Amino acid sequence: MQQLAALRADWVILAGNQISKVPELVAGVRARAAETRSAAPWIVWNPAAAWTESATCATRPRFSYITIDMPAADRAAFGISDETILELRHLLLTAGPEAAAHLIPDAVLEAHAIVGTRGAVVDRLRASIGAARPEVLVFEAHEYSTDFIGDVADLAAAAGLSGATHRILG
Repeated sequence: MQQLAALRADWVILAGNQISKVPELVAGVRARAAETRSAAPWIVWNPAAAWTESATCATRPRFSYITIDMPAADRAAFGISDETILELRHLLLTAGPEAAAHLIPDAVLEAHAIVGTRGAVVDRLRASIGAARPEVLVFEAHEYSTDFIGDVADLAAAAGLSGATHRILG
């Protein structure tokens, strides 16, 4: 996938990856592109940032699908049994991701999203963006209100992002 993106894509969208692996993925795409073309694709990254309880609850169901598709070794490292995967599949097919969300361990969410208190999210977001250096950062709209959009802008600014130097989508 990295090679195809490096060869052909103008944009690469990253979402749901382990946060700690994003810098390596980005570096791999950029290195491959440097070997084959003049400009690397832009990296668009959604770190699944959630700093309120409602946002974390809204984020967890997304990881139902990701958990099923994880390599078996990764699932085992998170303590997810084959029986849990069977139950997860059943719930996803019959009732949807919200019904399956309770089966997603906190460890999966913590590894694949930037969640926690506002201060913890700001710190982790700042460090992760510094390591990965995406061209565009995407925040999910957990609420459709001007207050929430203002909160996202404040969080981005606290993490060291500004509209003058970064592209931020919310």
